[in-house]
Amino acid sequence: MFSLKQTVPQNSPPLFDGNWLLAIRPDGGQRHNLRDDYTYCGYIALYLFAAKYCRNRRVLEVGCGCGFGSYLLAHAAERVIALDVNAGDVSYAANRYRKTNLHFLTADARQTGLADDSFEAIVSFETFEHIPPLDAKNFLLELRRLLKPAGQLILSTPNRDVYNKISHTPGHVNEMTVDGWFDLLRILFPHCTPFYQRKGELEKQKRFHQLTACDRYKLRQWLPRGFLTWFRNRLAPDRAGSIDALLERLQVHPAVKLAELENAVIQLAICKKDT
Repeated sequence: MFSLKQTVPQNSPPLFDGNWLLAIRPDGGQRHNLRDDYTYCGYIALYLFAAKYCRNRRVLEVGCGCGFGSYLLAHAAERVIALDVNAGDVSYAANRYRKTNLHFLTADARQTGLADDSFEAIVSFETFEHIPPLDAKNFLLELRRLLKPAGQLILSTPNRDVYNKISHTPGHVNEMTVDGWFDLLRILFPHCTPFYQRKGELEKQKRFHQLTACDRYKLRQWLPRGFLTWFRNRLAPDRAGSIDALLERLQVHPAVKLAELENAVIQLAICKKDT
């Protein structure tokens, strides 16, 4: 059993204010190192974006990780089923984030075992790049199978052309270019709308990323956290600030054309299942 280091608030404020969002942060030992405010707020901004499309709907989250995003969505949705292939993450999430309309399960995203047409919305953030290329289409077919007619799939993945200059992340086996990703999505979802997050970050934080891209995870292990904070604030001041300021910088934006995504770190899509 996991011990709860802090009480997770059960009732969210109408607009998910900063204090509430900080209170639901996972413990520092969880993967993705969400102790970093910028990284954490990046994920939170994605979930705040998705929450608008999940209100009063039956929702599936695929690749829920340690569960804080599922918990946020459950305060907007009618019901949330959240799954992940990592049993340890699912156990942590089920113990820490408890809500009557939120249920966690361990399952493979490529073959969930859930019934056809079960969900009005499906959310999948930063999971696609973990699916081997040969399985990518089957993964998307499974998500389409689970959506109700006219349901919406909300998903994100790193933009390979930008992200591979920022980080070489263990476990990313299928990072895609903008054109390649949307070409694949539109085979199965003709109605697919593009969005982006963290546009222009590589240019604004060039020196920071040049020095940290290759050994990002090693640096965190052997350098004092205070030094890393000083280093970040000096070379990348956009990564510092209050949670409200960070969420403002990290919010998701719509794109009129795919070219707008070319210098964004994260590419997003909302795909509608045909009726």
